[in-house]
Amino acid sequence: MKDWHLDWEQKLPGEPRLFFSPEQAQSLWKRIEAHEPFKPYLSKVKGLLTGEGGAKTVNGVSAHTGGNMVDLLLRVGYSVVTDGDYWQYAWNKGRTSYLPNFGSDLYLAVGLMALVLPDHPNSKQWMQYALSELDKEFRYYISPDGAGEENIANYYLWTWRQLTVLLGALKHNGILDAATHPRYQAACRFWIEILTPPQPKLSAYAASAPIKPQDRRRRIPPFGDHGFSKNVCLEHGGQTGILKDANPQLAAESAWAWWETARGKPATHMGAIPHVLIADPTVAPRTPVLRSRRLRGFGAVLRNHFRSGKETFLAIKASRIYSHHHPDEGGIHLFGRGVPIILDALHGRDYYREEWHPIITFADGKTHRRGEVVEFRTGPLADFVAADIARWPTSWPPTSRRGRSCRVPPSRG
Repeated sequence: MKDWHLDWEQKLPGEPRLFFSPEQAQSLWKRIEAHEPFKPYLSKVKGLLTGEGGAKTVNGVSAHTGGNMVDLLLRVGYSVVTDGDYWQYAWNKGRTSYLPNFGSDLYLAVGLMALVLPDHPNSKQWMQYALSELDKEFRYYISPDGAGEENIANYYLWTWRQLTVLLGALKHNGILDAATHPRYQAACRFWIEILTPPQPKLSAYAASAPIKPQDRRRRIPPFGDHGFSKNVCLEHGGQTGILKDANPQLAAESAWAWWETARGKPATHMGAIPHVLIADPTVAPRTPVLRSRRLRGFGAVLRNHFRSGKETFLAIKASRIYSHHHPDEGGIHLFGRGVPIILDALHGRDYYREEWHPIITFADGKTHRRGEVVEFRTGPLADFVAADIARWPTSWPPTSRRGRSCRVPPSRG
């Protein structure tokens, strides 16, 4: 505790400095007020941007800092959360960090504390730590094709929502514009490439009520922990605000995905207000060109007849990341002509058993295997993917078994 500053008193004047500046407040308010899906949050946002209709402080913290979000962040002990020897989820070269989203929980808080308290004696140290951890995120946790070091239907998405808040604040403060980083762009692209054809929530398939057309949305294939209920991506909106200057085309395609998945609603992780301030609903949507693709760090997707009533789609999970302890390596998510044929995560409780996933099982009682796409081709007659899944090693090197091969005829036109 010798380096802790317990008697420090903040002296800087209270001005917005996380997501907007005073001169931006009026135009930002008009942009938010005009976006129908943001209507439920207008009363809180108005207090922040205009000083009307809302308190100046939230839980004792100046409203411009982000209110209760920052109040919670200030409770984090810096000397504990940044100690790699103490924190078992710190990055470790050469192996997965087990639960990397726990790391982002921490460096996000430290980075925001540095921005909220810029004249604190430790502020520069906090920011240096946050930026170094963010560099590891891009360098080691996000693959060249944008897949993350966690299961895509929940915990990678959790991390992505956190990163949006931090990256939006860093961009506004002129510290880092992630929109120019190849791994950030790859991740933004990944969240578009991975989307299914329009479908309802998985629970709707088991319900007796008819499925309404407006409930059919593009979703994330629900591989891994909590995929049953968390297969909606609400963070394409944040991508629009971060990308619009440096990569307007990817921002426009993110806007398309935002409407296709969440109908323009903001994410609510860490509270909706930061996401409302970061997302830019004035970015005009642009339909991307989605084709079959290998996605390193995840597996592959095959597509046909994109944006028609007979979309064919297959996603196969085959990578070294084992979906947050789920025995689902080699699992597939399959649509044929717009109709779901094979879906993962339909069993809402007992999904830690291999037999509750659409995979080829091995009668050896072992789980947490690793997969690898060993062949991927596209051609005029069919697109093809094959994946190997290693058997549990009884000798070294381990043998492997061809997990699954799939063909989808390519789209014409």
